[in-house]
Amino acid sequence: MQDNLQPYMLEHCWNKLRAIEPEPSTSTYHLQLAFAKDGRETGRAISQVRETPSRYDVAECLRTLPLGLSIDPLPQFLAFEFELHFGEDSLAINNLMP
Repeated sequence: MQDNLQPYMLEHCWNKLRAIEPEPSTSTYHLQLAFAKDGRETGRAISQVRETPSRYDVAECLRTLPLGLSIDPLPQFLAFEFELHFGEDSLAINNLMP
């Protein structure tokens, strides 16, 4: 995921919008991804994290990204949850599920 989507999210949903309005300078979101048995992404949810800095405009941009990620085929439907943390020209992605 990080190889393809991370640079796009950083440039289009963070750097571009921060150039218009620089504050807050950090922002955190939870990203949930669902995949079908064939490895095709079937759903995505973006949520802002309570009591942490976040930006509505960035969340909306993240929500408009087209589905299209894929992973190796699976024996069953699978979902993942990640935390996205935007900072000064950076994006950290942390897995929230063991």
